[in-house]
Amino acid sequence: MRSERVTLDGQEFEINAKANQPVFLEILVAIKQQMDAMKTYHSRLLAFRLDVHLNRYSEDNKPISRFVHKLSKWITKTYGGPVGYIWAREQASAPAQHYHLMIIVNGRAVRYPSKIIRKAEAIADGWEWPKPYTPKNCYYDIRTNDDTAYRMAFYRASYLAKSITKQGKGRLANHFGRSKIAPRSLKNTGEIQHG
Repeated sequence: MRSERVTLDGQEFEINAKANQPVFLEILVAIKQQMDAMKTYHSRLLAFRLDVHLNRYSEDNKPISRFVHKLSKWITKTYGGPVGYIWAREQASAPAQHYHLMIIVNGRAVRYPSKIIRKAEAIADGWEWPKPYTPKNCYYDIRTNDDTAYRMAFYRASYLAKSITKQGKGRLANHFGRSKIAPRSLKNTGEIQHG
């Protein structure tokens, strides 16, 4: 199977899409923007994937917004922030939608995502949602200037941009959501934070 490519900020990236499969460019842009912004805060990032399923259909995306807010608040309190994320809403034949989620955190404070995944599972359990699905090899350790790891994480996250199964949404719902991490100004600090 041939992979597709996209050019963002003058760089070509391989994306996780079949040949001629439509993708949402704005999701790919959001992924890159949030990964790049997080790199200005931390010299090492941990990016990982989860799939979150709801117990019933929702016309809007308030459930995933509440879920990500609660999880991000816990991550920030436990490991420090900021926390970057991108989610994409999908619904195929199931009665309720599900969300593909990529979370990006400080890789110096978090080496493996297991504790964060357990917290995500506890949140879902408390709300009587199905247990979030953790894909195999779900995380990426991205160090400064490690272009290979960066591109591998981007490729994995690019799955969120596929347009297929994104038709099942109410008029109040967007196809995706993201954190709004702005790049840290290096002028004021003189260097990137290493914590």
